[in-house]
Amino acid sequence: RKGLQPASLYEAQRAARGISTGLMSETGREDIPHIVVETNRVRVKSQKDAWISIYTTHGSMVQMLKSSSGNWVESMPLNDDFYVVRVQEAGQKAYSRKVLIRTVGK
Repeated sequence: RKGLQPASLYEAQRAARGISTGLMSETGREDIPHIVVETNRVRVKSQKDAWISIYTTHGSMVQMLKSSSGNWVESMPLNDDFYVVRVQEAGQKAYSRKVLIRTVGK
């Protein structure tokens, strides 16, 4: 439901235990990396130098990219599926987002 607090009981329980999945947006963080989903790939831009890791939802890493501050970096082509994009900026808490990748003609 819209406006429901907590938005995710699962995330609230993990936060109470001091554990984070990184799949929920971090509130109060103004420098969240930009993640753009395009046809069969993702593009990421971070404010600082960062490592970008792309995982399957089962936890297998499929790509790792290095970005420099303020520049866009583009993944290699990906298959139709859900992925988790994790951005680790120097000196910041890692930011993750689940995305759905689609290929042309789907």
